[in-house]
Amino acid sequence: SPIRARRKEWEKDIPAVYEILRQGSMVAKETAAELRETAPIGNTGDYAESWSHKRNRTSGKDYMSMVVYSKKPNHSLTHLLEKGHDTVNGTWVDPIPHIAPAEEKAERWMEDMLTKKLGE
Repeated sequence: SPIRARRKEWEKDIPAVYEILRQGSMVAKETAAELRETAPIGNTGDYAESWSHKRNRTSGKDYMSMVVYSKKPNHSLTHLLEKGHDTVNGTWVDPIPHIAPAEEKAERWMEDMLTKKLGE
């Protein structure tokens, strides 16, 4: 299969694989930093400061994924702030898109980097 052939090819160049993984970690770190800068500050600034990154627990032997997330107790605010919400008194709080733009930028970085590496 084409995937197995590609895997055999990559097994010959382990340093390149590690470089891709390193760059993926760097993109996650930069995305978390961007969210700390672009997230709404609020009264305390805790939400903006809560953004971090880590290796995803579901990463396995043959793949690795990173996740950018808002730490507790602010994690429950992400959807409300990104999408907007009703308040208790019935008024609407406008959305503050900050996650989607950072996610799109990270995806473009990874796609560009992988296209360059795989195209070599």
